[in-house]
Amino acid sequence: MIKKNINPWIICIISASCFFYAFAQLNLINSLSDALITEWHLSKYQLENLSSCYLYAVAIAFFPCGYLLDKFSVRKLLTIAIFFSGVLTLGFALAQNYQTAVMIRLSLGGLHALIFLGCLRIAVKSVPENRSALAVGLSITIGLLGGLFVQVCFPFALLFMSWRYLMLIFSSIGFFIWVLNFKYTNIALLNENKQVSERFFSWFLALLKVVSCFQNWLYAIYICLMNLPMMILGALWGDWYLKTHENVTNLQASIIISMIYLGMILGSPAVGWLADTLNRRKLLMLIGAVVSLMIIMVINYVKVLDVSYLILLFLTLGILASVQNLGYVLIAKNNAKNLSSTATSFAAVIIMLGSALLQLIFTLSIKTYPNQFGFNLTNLELLIISFAISTSIALCVKD
Repeated sequence: MIKKNINPWIICIISASCFFYAFAQLNLINSLSDALITEWHLSKYQLENLSSCYLYAVAIAFFPCGYLLDKFSVRKLLTIAIFFSGVLTLGFALAQNYQTAVMIRLSLGGLHALIFLGCLRIAVKSVPENRSALAVGLSITIGLLGGLFVQVCFPFALLFMSWRYLMLIFSSIGFFIWVLNFKYTNIALLNENKQVSERFFSWFLALLKVVSCFQNWLYAIYICLMNLPMMILGALWGDWYLKTHENVTNLQASIIISMIYLGMILGSPAVGWLADTLNRRKLLMLIGAVVSLMIIMVINYVKVLDVSYLILLFLTLGILASVQNLGYVLIAKNNAKNLSSTATSFAAVIIMLGSALLQLIFTLSIKTYPNQFGFNLTNLELLIISFAISTSIALCVKD
């Protein structure tokens, strides 16, 4: 029997475990890249496609998922999504070719959209409004633990087992999270008995209202650009960049990249608490963008950095990148309550499509394959430009 008086913060944590699993799915290609290249003889473009197809699927699914979350039980949709994520992970472990893997990754991306929006909706709606930034930060922190988990644990696990056996274990984690949410997640306060009374035309009008708001575009682009260190270095090319440009070992590269996730894990609740305390979200967004720009310039233009310096720089970059979470809070704050899921969906489409496009641009800048995926010294200038644009956007957004 599910307790009706379960603490809303416990609800946030349990539901965010789904985000943990989805975020791990997003980032696992970086950890499995060597094994997948060897087994399926992938080119650099195929590897990039295996990663970016997930993002395209997320972007495509966000609008319908936002509509579903506005009309149906959040709890039921979340538990269905995490169950099928476990099933598809099992399918990925058994996939015999690249084409099957791409189809599975596309399906997982669609489920990620539902999980992400569901977790954010629970975080914003189940706690007092003056604690919403902290709740969003906490949920995203738990999600980021998924990225840290695959970056740190998978390389070590691959020393002792095949990637297929590792994925079988990973699928069992998904089923455990499904049981946890099915049994304990109670979000009756979110109005579980909604009636599907509005027509699709009404939803389309709401979407037009969201899209016509210029501030929603600014929030989305800001989040997308501040998220690039994780999407480019963390999710796909980080290990290869560090090994070729900074001359570090596999283990050192894994540790350095994991610092982005650790930084965001530490920074997300801290930034959320600070934003709620100071009530100055715009200022924090501006500071995060400016200092991130300075750090990425050091990483890019200082030719050889000591491993300890790289660890510190990537950790700080992750902490600063967590200010992107404030964009989600401002989206929810500056749109009508009945448009919150649709507005978040719209922003997420821009974020995911932008990330996939910039992943592709970064991949095209790589000179050679398979000769160590050689990098130009100017590759990270893409991130420099992105942080410069983020700084400009932070000056224009409404607090």
